Amino acid sequence: RAVECFRDALALDPGSALAYAELSDACTIQGVMGARPPHEVGPQAREAALHALAIDERLPVAHYALGHALVQYEHDRAGAELAYRRALELDPNCGNAHHRYAILLMTSARADEAFAQIKLARQLDPTSLPIDVTEGFLHYWDRHYARAIDHLQRTLEREPHFWMAHYWLAQVQGT
Repeated sequence: RAVECFRDALALDPGSALAYAELSDACTIQGVMGARPPHEVGPQAREAALHALAIDERLPVAHYALGHALVQYEHDRAGAELAYRRALELDPNCGNAHHRYAILLMTSARADEAFAQIKLARQLDPTSLPIDVTEGFLHYWDRHYARAIDHLQRTLEREPHFWMAHYWLAQVQGT
């Protein structure tokens, strides 16, 4: 539904860099979460992020949206890292950029840096369930299974119906 809303917003204001950036991020998430085939949404995500940057190169969300699309669909870790760093250079308080950068760092075997980034994201948005879950699965990727289980169970105490916490808890417990 978010993709549809951002497209509606762009129909009303085709010059909205923010709507293009958010459209990019929503498309990327669709592919990552399995809502749409990655080969369909990947090019759309990249194109929307680049369009946002063409309109406003100083928009942090456009940079982290591009980073997210690059790592997910093009497996371009170096390009994604540059995009995340640029987003954080423009806005050091961009919680989503810290959040996404943490995932890239962990999957690049840079655990200490990943945990530093997720800690910053959490400080900036302490009530975010996705950030909370990410911290749990960072422990999983770092092979600290007991910590991951404890963390994800605490997330579920906060919000018992949050599907992402259930998903990652099942992944950890299946290890």
